[in-house]
Amino acid sequence: MNKTIFERAVLDRLLVEKNFSLLIDADQHDLDLPNEEDWQRRLEQSEPDSWEANFLAYLHERDQHLESLPIVGGELTQSVIQRGEAIIWSPDKIAIPALRELQQYAKRILVKIDGLNTQIILITDANYPRPNKALLIQYANAVRQKVVASFELGKNNLHSVSITVLMLGEIDNDVRHFAKQNTKRMGMDRNFIHYVCVDALHEHIWTPTPIRSGSIKQVIKATFSSLDHRLETLFNHYNAVTVSWPRIVLSGLGAFIITTAMNVMVASFDIGFLSMLSRILVPTLVFVIAFATMKNRTQAYKQIMFSLLIYLTLLLAMLFYFSPPGNFGEWLNLAQLLFLTSMPALIIGRVLEITR
Repeated sequence: MNKTIFERAVLDRLLVEKNFSLLIDADQHDLDLPNEEDWQRRLEQSEPDSWEANFLAYLHERDQHLESLPIVGGELTQSVIQRGEAIIWSPDKIAIPALRELQQYAKRILVKIDGLNTQIILITDANYPRPNKALLIQYANAVRQKVVASFELGKNNLHSVSITVLMLGEIDNDVRHFAKQNTKRMGMDRNFIHYVCVDALHEHIWTPTPIRSGSIKQVIKATFSSLDHRLETLFNHYNAVTVSWPRIVLSGLGAFIITTAMNVMVASFDIGFLSMLSRILVPTLVFVIAFATMKNRTQAYKQIMFSLLIYLTLLLAMLFYFSPPGNFGEWLNLAQLLFLTSMPALIIGRVLEITR
């Protein structure tokens, strides 16, 4: 697959399907000064005693130029725009100036923020200067402070920052060694550094963290297998199924059947809390499996709510048929069961929407 086509296609998929926001895109803005060649010529011709002053003046003008570029700022939302007859998705920008200097290492920087973590993806070339672990940890700490302060999230140490470096190019031993040496899988500082190496020409992926990088690997494989990389096609395909009624009905029925079977199995043990636990955890687990696997999870909460309604209707019908409540205490126990069954599933629905 052509490297340039792949780079743009995987960027579009991360923006549309994974809900990232675009911070820096080298294709949209020229990061060099308009008079970059003049400055380089002036520096080359500078005398030793004036070179430092000229270089500082160059850095000052370059910083002013970077600050003038409309690549940072905006709301943490996505928007849909009409372009002719086609409705396409338009990525908004995000304000994290602490990441601006990373543009020397990556042509494209993507960011996604929720209450618990910040995810950053650097799309770079294997031949570019490679950002190592120590450097990325510094940026991760700076980003955490900015995000926590901006969104009033509370304690710094509860917010994790994950940086994934997507390195494009030939995957040789040097690239593999660098990725292994600089990967950071865990730590008390809540910083995580991952490297994903992609040879687009031969459609090959390698990463030292295959499980933690599973989500982006899935996006890359989908890009390789797709025959149409137009943004309009991607957006329309992504939004083709936002609510799946077969999935809703089957998950509701499945939760009821599996829960009933579990209750029959644990009845012989005569452990009351085990039966209650199965009625709470089993439907929640079924709903997670059913709706976490959807490509578009923007309506996950709504779908889980309908599935939960089907499950509770069947459960109440069975309970009233075999042993209807006879006193206030039994009605209270029933209300408690409904509450404890519903809340975890609905919370999971919100989490699936936020982390899509």
